[in-house]
Amino acid sequence: MDTRASQLAQLVVDYSLKINSQDTLLLSYEPCFSDFTDLIAKEAEKKQARILHQHFDLPKIKELIMEGSLEDWQKDLKEQVKLVEEATAYVRLEASSNLDYLNGVPAKRLKDYTKMVTKPIRDIKIQNHKKRVLVAWPCSVYAQIAAMSLDEYTEFIFRTSLMDWPLLRKEMEKIKEVFDGAKDVHITVPGKTNLHLSLEGRGACIGAATQNMPCGEIFYGPVENSLEGFISFAYPADFRGKLMGEIHLQFEKGDVIHFSAGSNGAALAELLEQEGAQRAGEFGIGCNPKINQPTNLLLFDEKMAGTIHLALGFSYPSSLSSGGGHNKSIVHVDMVCELRKINGQPGGKIYVDDDLVQEDGKWCF
Repeated sequence: MDTRASQLAQLVVDYSLKINSQDTLLLSYEPCFSDFTDLIAKEAEKKQARILHQHFDLPKIKELIMEGSLEDWQKDLKEQVKLVEEATAYVRLEASSNLDYLNGVPAKRLKDYTKMVTKPIRDIKIQNHKKRVLVAWPCSVYAQIAAMSLDEYTEFIFRTSLMDWPLLRKEMEKIKEVFDGAKDVHITVPGKTNLHLSLEGRGACIGAATQNMPCGEIFYGPVENSLEGFISFAYPADFRGKLMGEIHLQFEKGDVIHFSAGSNGAALAELLEQEGAQRAGEFGIGCNPKINQPTNLLLFDEKMAGTIHLALGFSYPSSLSSGGGHNKSIVHVDMVCELRKINGQPGGKIYVDDDLVQEDGKWCF
């Protein structure tokens, strides 16, 4: 295995999670990627931490969602809750052998399972685990989506993950100071975007490899009824495995009142039918300079320096001073707005309380 894999495992254990002898670390992954999770476990065991494993068996998960009874789902929830509550730290590997494994599952079954099982488990992880990180790992499926060879995708992951995170965090703290508590954030892209939102009473969470790996974003729960205007998103967004392209949204008093998409418009309409998905639960600012081109994978694309993103759906259930908000939903779909003059985009500006703070993806302070 690539020697950088051991460096990444050590970074996750020592920096992202700060594992110690009091920790019980839960590793969630498909068994075909166990070579890397074994390295993480090995590093955690050096700290005398206890290790738990959660294997994702995709055919069994699909069978459970499609054919399982209410009692089967309750049993699944109970087993997962026990495992998650036993852990003090959590790693989920972002790699898949088959992103289409849920094809054929009726939308209502998937929605009901998400509401009954997936969302409660996710909320427990967010609320209970201050030590949690989603770690990207090379796989052919994601490489294909990113239009890269597996070797290119592998290089991309290591380049964007093995960074000087404390240094980037210091730079992000300066950006956070500018946006925290702003009464008006105004985002403009000629002919595409003219959007106002408020962060009054809200503070940011800095993502510097302590929630995702790779990372590099600052995010807020915007004031829920504050979004006014329109915004276009340059890159595709994913909802239940369907990539929605050329999304355009118009907001009034925080709610989406008009929408369109150049591709998979039906998926966007389905998204907006979900409870709470008419409002933005997150406003994020991309800060990772080593992620400089879109990959069609939101884990990376929302981190691109020179972009901002909105997420329709739930706000993170953390404090308002640390990225949290009040919007509730079972969905959370990120959409990226390009502010650089790149890929045919005209560039854009961000104003904070009428002061120009970013132009064409470059900070003005």
